[in-house]
Amino acid sequence: MLVVDANIIVYLKCNNERTAIAQCAYARDQYWLVPALWQHEFLNALVCFCHRTIYTVEEAAGILHDALTGFAPQERHVNHDAALRVAVQHHISGYDAQYIALAQEFGVRLLTEDKELLRKFPAIAISLNAFCGATPPSP
Repeated sequence: MLVVDANIIVYLKCNNERTAIAQCAYARDQYWLVPALWQHEFLNALVCFCHRTIYTVEEAAGILHDALTGFAPQERHVNHDAALRVAVQHHISGYDAQYIALAQEFGVRLLTEDKELLRKFPAIAISLNAFCGATPPSP
């Protein structure tokens, strides 16, 4: 079981350079927990893809429906008091704090590519590369 940030779901559901490693992570552990916030972040990513003409609205709607079908049942309530405390104490956004608070509540790792969360929460946050045992590409 993992808490997974919305960008990981974007990588999994939207064909891109990170899709293969997101698929690796999903194959290793398919029980992904998410706060309800993920839907808003996922929708926003799809809107950006449409604006950049990567997807048509119809294609994006299909991807959105597929993601909602798969991950809406995995949503868990976030203790917003806990998220507020995490955000203020660690100087992170309230959005990011929801993922951390959820991971803390369930005693699991947060799968993320957010460099700030990986740096500030090394015992909780884990990258796709670390989770899958992959070597990151050279810069």
